[in-house]
Amino acid sequence: TPPGLRRAGAAARGGGGGRTPAGRGAARPRAAAEPPVKKAAEAEAGPGSPPALYMLVFGVSKKHNVGQLVRSCVAMGVTEVVLAGGSRSYNTFGSHGADAYCTFRYFPTLLEARDYLKGRGARIVGIEICAGARSVVEEPFGAGYGPTAFMAGNEGTGLNEQQLRICDDFVYV
Repeated sequence: TPPGLRRAGAAARGGGGGRTPAGRGAARPRAAAEPPVKKAAEAEAGPGSPPALYMLVFGVSKKHNVGQLVRSCVAMGVTEVVLAGGSRSYNTFGSHGADAYCTFRYFPTLLEARDYLKGRGARIVGIEICAGARSVVEEPFGAGYGPTAFMAGNEGTGLNEQQLRICDDFVYV
């Protein structure tokens, strides 16, 4: 188990559970875990630092899915979520607190979001099963690739034509 993470089910197997041996009593205080990533404003790219990772969100049909995306993104090292188009409002309910470890930026159109990311030197990588897509396991976004923005498609239809046109590369999960 990585440092700072507790294995699921440890309490069920007798791994503590925060109780006294008699099964009663106050929960033990938890050790403070290090945050998984710094906020984007604090993250500074220097020699040997990993490249900046962004998530570009456009066309998500269910607002509560943004929070679930954020949780996965923060686990992968994303420090900024770029929201484009549609309503300015979004829901981070499903993030379970991961939204505290990234910043959010809104743009009225997908093209404005693309221009912002390109201005930061980022490649836009669509998450889509298509010809030329590489497995995410190959990590075609790590060191040596520079800043990368991931863009997932709509829950039902995937990436639309406008999204496909602005992508530099594609990965599949």
